[in-house]
Amino acid sequence: MSNITSPSPFAVALKKLLDETQYFSRPQWARFLSVPEEKIEDWVSDRALPVSHIMKVIVEILEATTGTKKALKDFEEMSSMSSTEVSPFGEFMSPTVQEYLNVSLFVSYPERLRTLSPEQKVRVLGGSWDPDAIETYLKSR
Repeated sequence: MSNITSPSPFAVALKKLLDETQYFSRPQWARFLSVPEEKIEDWVSDRALPVSHIMKVIVEILEATTGTKKALKDFEEMSSMSSTEVSPFGEFMSPTVQEYLNVSLFVSYPERLRTLSPEQKVRVLGGSWDPDAIETYLKSR
């Protein structure tokens, strides 16, 4: 991790997509994305990283909606920068957030996980799955 301020540019841009567009409320986003509302708060607070397919769904829905252009423009600008400059999870999304959104989850996710330390795996996977289950899995390896 680098000296990225908190909240990171990624978290700020994601928060704008979710909140400022007013497409859904946070509880509605949580239901729509099938994640706990607390998980969304983790994403916009740099405590976890949403998996790429969830990010892609958010962006694609908002791209088809009027009144969301400013937040999308800000997200697009951020997503073209080096991922290590915009997020504490940048190494996992490398080289850019845009690339992270465009990769196939089933092809790249396991490959990228192998490159992370056990602590990084817990942080990344903690954004999507139960942290206790991750810890149990990592101890069994």
